[in-house]
Parts: sequence; structure tokens; C-alpha cells
Amino acid sequence: MVGMPLAGFLSDRFGRKTLLMWSWVVASVSGIVQSFSVNFTMFLFFEFLNAFCSGGVYPTCFLLALEFVGPQQRVLVTTLVGMFYSSGNALMGALAWAVRDWRWLLRAVYGGGLVFAIPLWFTPESVRWLVAVGRLEEADAVVARVAAINKVTVEERLSGVHVKTKESAESKSAESDGTLKTIISLFKSRTLLLRFITCALCWLASFFVYYGLLLNTVTLSGDQYLNFALSGLVEIPSNLLSLWLQYNAGRRWSVAGTLVVAGVFCLAIQGVPADLQWLVVALYILGRFTVINSINLMYVVTAEMFPTNVRQSMLNYCMTVGRIGIVLAPQTPLLATVSESLPLTLFGVVSLSSGLLALLFPETTGRPLPETLEEAESMGADQGCCGPCRPPT
Repeated sequence: MVGMPLAGFLSDRFGRKTLLMWSWVVASVSGIVQSFSVNFTMFLFFEFLNAFCSGGVYPTCFLLALEFVGPQQRVLVTTLVGMFYSSGNALMGALAWAVRDWRWLLRAVYGGGLVFAIPLWFTPESVRWLVAVGRLEEADAVVARVAAINKVTVEERLSGVHVKTKESAESKSAESDGTLKTIISLFKSRTLLLRFITCALCWLASFFVYYGLLLNTVTLSGDQYLNFALSGLVEIPSNLLSLWLQYNAGRRWSVAGTLVVAGVFCLAIQGVPADLQWLVVALYILGRFTVINSINLMYVVTAEMFPTNVRQSMLNYCMTVGRIGIVLAPQTPLLATVSESLPLTLFGVVSLSSGLLALLFPETTGRPLPETLEEAESMGADQGCCGPCRPPT
């Protein structure tokens, strides 16, 4: 929660790859040092440092992948990133089962992290970010390198980009003078400010309901390592469902629909007779499964609504607000001491209301990523708040 806003700002200011490399290496080193803790204070210090540095790693990886592909490939690429994340959770459970000592577990995890810093070094910077900050020669070099590997003729691919970037060089350089200036300009725009507030509230609701359901579910019996691994694997089908939804229903209706359905499941649990415990558990799982979809979709929608040179800042700021939901979720079991139905009623109302709020998003399916504040402002102007999904032809 503390590190994410700073990570977003640094990524937009100095580049995706730069932020990713430094965050990855410092987080890995801090984890290894943490394994040698001599007291609890030292352990907590490096736990905080690790979270401070690693909080921006996943959003940066996500955006780096998103900004390297065209509109038609964004859905597939972001889904693959989410599936690898879920697979990592499952692998973590298997590793914890094999290495029971927490010190050696930290060394195994973060030592492996340092190894993966090697391919990161050879990963190119985001072409969109390079163009957004006026570093056109470096962008050309990256595109030429990718084209050579893919055996594509460079001149045909870059001719349109050169024309566009040269014509808009002055406007882009004015925006890239300072990331902070651009962020301030964004918040001065009534349209983009409303969009940010709406997006942040949906993030808060998604995290609040997801972790609230998780904490209010009866602890599963059985092997804790196996359960942890399976909890990661069960999210993979959810990623596949979000892939299908984005292709067939668009971004806006997918986010709104998953949040509304999750809210319906939460409220429906209260109408189940006490002797049908299997149905209660099934509705809990379905509610969690559905709200995971909303989180997967929110990553894509947030990234597609804001301009390149402040895209990660906006994504990280929205996720920071979402962390408030994670802080509030552990308090919801206290409501059950007043009334057993209060927590689920709260989850249902929050999820339903945020689903309706998501209808204010512009439909971004098939649209180019906005490069400037003007392009971001004009996105969705032809759709209306609750108009049909009309991706450009």
C-alpha cells in the first residue's frame, strides 16, 4: 500500500524495465537477508521492505506485456500473465511442502528470484513508453529487433509510426516533461477524475468482497499445503472465463456483470436452509470464483483507460485504494457477532453497487491504447455512460 504509488510514479518516469529490474533485485535480496533474521524486529523490517519493493512487480509485468501487443492480442496476453501468477501460487504451495524450514524456504524463493533477474536484463523496454517520452531512436531499435526475430520487414511496419510521432513530437514532449505534471493535469480533467474515482471504488469493492469471502469461509480440512496449492490452481479456470467474457461481452459489461453476479451469490447464501450446507459452500466458491474474474478484468480495463505516460501510476493508485478493502475485510467477522447475516449482506450490497458503477466505464474493447490525455478523454465519448458496447470497426 505504501510502495505501490511510488512504484507507479517511478515506472512512468524512468521506464517499465528500470522499475521492474530494481524492484525485483531489491525484493529478492531483502528476502534472502530476511532469512538470516536474528530477532522479530529485523524480520518485520525486511518483510516491510520486501512488500514495499515487490508491490509494483506484478502491475509492471502486466503493463510491459500489455504495451507490447496490439488491441486484438491484449486479452490473450493479459490472461496468460494472470495464469502464470496463479500457477506461481500453486508452485509456492508445493515448494513449502518440500522445504518445511522457513529460513530455507525464503532462500529458495528469493534465490530463484535473483536467477530470474538475468532474463529480465535482456527484456526490452516498452515501445509505447519510449515513444510517449520522445525516445524514438530507442523505440525504433526495439521494434527492429523484434521484427528481425519475427522475420518481418521493418520499413513497412514503422513508416506510419514515424509519421505519427514526428507530427506529435511537440505535444508528447510537453506531456513527458514531468510525470507529476501529467498526473496533475489528468486530475484537473473532470472526465478523467471521475473515471479514476469510479475505477478506484471498483478496485476497493473487488478486493473487499474477495478477501471478505475468503476470511468468512469455514477453514477447509485436509493438508494445508495441498489446499494452498489447489487454491492457486482453481484460479486458472477463472482466468479462462475472463478471457471468454472479454471476447464475447466486452470490457465494461464483463466487469459490471461479474460484480453483480458475485453480489447476487452473496445475498443468495442467506436464503439457503441450514440443512443444505453443501449449497452454502457452493455459493461461497461461486462468489469467490466470480469476484476473481472482476479483479482480472479490472487490470485490463484500468490499463486501457489511461494514457501511456501515466498508465502505471493510475493503475497503482487504483490498486492502492483497493488495498483499503483488504484492510477492512478482516474486520467483517466482527459484524457476525451482531448479526450472522451482516457480513454477507454487506458483501452483496457493495458488489452490486460497484457493478452498477462499472457501467460508467468506456468500452475499450478493440480500441488503441490512449497515448495522450486528449485521447484518453475522448475515449467513450461516442458511447454514453450506459450505451451498448461498440468497439470501432
